[in-house]
Amino acid sequence: MSDLLANFADGGVFLTGLPTVQAVRTAVVSGVGGIVFVRGKAPPDEVLELAKREGLPVLTTRLSMFVACGRLYSSGMAGHDGAR
Repeated sequence: MSDLLANFADGGVFLTGLPTVQAVRTAVVSGVGGIVFVRGKAPPDEVLELAKREGLPVLTTRLSMFVACGRLYSSGMAGHDGAR
């Protein structure tokens, strides 16, 4: 999560396997547009409630981090620095 805070992520998507309140707080501070929990991780109610209060969309996928990132990239999404 420190990588997310160290890089400008305004409007980006935060992919993580850590369904915690800290992940939501980090996403809010960094300005991302949403969180995707990978590897089928189901966030607890407190995580979903915080995300809702913050207006942060939350998605889950059974895909691994590697595959989820690869699919986003192959669909045209760029990295935080705009590189493809």
